[in-house]
Amino acid sequence: MHLTFEKVTCAIAATTRRAGASWTDAYLDALSRRAARALERGALPDAEACCLYVLKKNPAQGRALACVGMIAARRGEWTEAVRSLERAAAGGFVSDRLYLELAAARQALGDLGGAHESLSEALRLAPDDPRVLARQGDLSFARGDLSNAAAFASRALERDSGLAAAHRTLGKVHLRRGDLAVAQGFLQRAAELVDSDPAAWSELGSVRAALSQLNEARECFERALALDPHSAELHVSLGDIYFAARHSADARSCYGEALRIAPDNARALSRLGAATAHVGDAAEAERLLLRAHDIAPGHLEPLTTLGLLHQEAGRVDQALECYRRAIAIDPICVEAHVYAGLSHLYRGEFGQGWEELEWRLRLPSLQQLREVDRPLWRGEDLSGCTILLQREPGLSDHIQFLRYAPMVASRGARVIVETFPQLQGLVARMAGVDRVVTAGDAVSRAGSGVNWRCPILSLAHRFETRPASVPSSVPYLAGDPAGAEAWHARLQRLPAGTKIGCSWSEISAPSGESGDAPVLELDALRGGTDAVFINVEPQRPGAESRAISAGRSLIDWSADIRDLTDTADLVSAVDLVIGPPGPTTHLAGAMGKPTWVLLNPLRRADWRWMGDNNSCAWYPTARVFRQPAGGDWAGLMRSVASALAARASGDSRG
Repeated sequence: MHLTFEKVTCAIAATTRRAGASWTDAYLDALSRRAARALERGALPDAEACCLYVLKKNPAQGRALACVGMIAARRGEWTEAVRSLERAAAGGFVSDRLYLELAAARQALGDLGGAHESLSEALRLAPDDPRVLARQGDLSFARGDLSNAAAFASRALERDSGLAAAHRTLGKVHLRRGDLAVAQGFLQRAAELVDSDPAAWSELGSVRAALSQLNEARECFERALALDPHSAELHVSLGDIYFAARHSADARSCYGEALRIAPDNARALSRLGAATAHVGDAAEAERLLLRAHDIAPGHLEPLTTLGLLHQEAGRVDQALECYRRAIAIDPICVEAHVYAGLSHLYRGEFGQGWEELEWRLRLPSLQQLREVDRPLWRGEDLSGCTILLQREPGLSDHIQFLRYAPMVASRGARVIVETFPQLQGLVARMAGVDRVVTAGDAVSRAGSGVNWRCPILSLAHRFETRPASVPSSVPYLAGDPAGAEAWHARLQRLPAGTKIGCSWSEISAPSGESGDAPVLELDALRGGTDAVFINVEPQRPGAESRAISAGRSLIDWSADIRDLTDTADLVSAVDLVIGPPGPTTHLAGAMGKPTWVLLNPLRRADWRWMGDNNSCAWYPTARVFRQPAGGDWAGLMRSVASALAARASGDSRG
């Protein structure tokens, strides 16, 4: 405790005079009640002074011991809190508040079993107390019991709708289940109720980041930091937002500030390593990641990030070694298994790759897939059955793996595909697809009328796809004929020449900073050809839109392109599509359109475009442009310009 004897004497002097120094049990009880009232007001020094004097006269006084434990809890001194509260309980002081506080302290120390015992006693004493119900909800969440967490938190809010802790628990439950919009509502309400709590703003920032609301997420973390500027973890979280927004310099500044506060923070070192790799300084990135691993050898993030660094540089064997080391530390490290699976796929080891990739189904972001109460299809007979092909995050992956839907239908199944809203029309036209649903539909949420379910990326594993048996028949997606004809008519009014659809949704400047350099030098690409470049993607705001307009040869009809359905119609009408890996180039490949895929020379090991040749097994009409180690965008663009010139001259190699 932190008070001097003089402060204690001062706090109780008036009481002492009135009592005439008659230290009876009744008097000590009254003084301990005064301490409890001071604690409720937040006057910790006054409460502590009273408690210390009471315990000096009677070291076993239960209410004073309980009050001392609660004061320790307010200060985050959890071990002292548990010790004092347990002494109070052992001495016969019975109170639902005592057991509630004891549960919170035990939970803070990681003793979830002990916390459960304490809360059970609190619930016995006060079964309808909203604070007890809210704490039980929080504890259930910590133990992984999402159903009880939601049930207890909801009961708490029925009794006290302004209980921030219950709103936070429901927010975290929905976040874990993947219901991000619902989670945001609960967490925003929690932050409004306790706007001086940095943790509440941090949690709201995290869900807004998951919703790609990066500006709003940044504001949340900045608000949290205003309340707690010395939190290294909050600086790291703000750095993550800047990194996601491709502001590498700001991200590295945040990670640096975190390390100034906590020089041995392994998470900050690991994230700084990732950001440093992103700007091309692989040697410094590796040094930072190795230091993070040395500081916290049981912390898996430095190993998995170092593995990704090797993987993106094409050092797949070294990447796999990092993942194996991570798995040796924690055999159920989901990320390490998933990344190892991607490395095996890149090496053409599809059997092992698909097997490892199944670990992704344990990721929190895929919780909603697991909650559909239907058996997971693993290759059983589908004759006469209805199967739901479940959507997973990632438009590009989704488009690539839609090719398996007709193969499932050929097994005698009625096929329902859960897809992205912007792809509904395209998927509905697919052969073998009987029905299309989106997230939130009764079928996708509860499996109504469905016999089996299968996450769409798992179909490659179920069909035992190997490099020699990739289902490469295209097209399996097609635009709307009327929409394509309308775009064709507009193209006819342009100057004569090859009509080239351009996509740049995945390109950023090599420095990682949006807007540092024009994305594509369209005039330079055009050279002496008659090519006409047309943007085939929807309009985007800000710096990215300015980058798109960098070339004067660009025809930009993006204001008339609402989503990928419109993009598909325009792709149907152009002669060629050029762009980096992304939804648009995957869509063009799935439609059987000649497609030139530009691989980022700083990120060389995407398994889909494996190998060193210019072809792609998944999209036979695609041509892959890649640069050897040390290549850059300028060199890549020169290769594309040469190929366009060859194409214009009729050289079949172009």
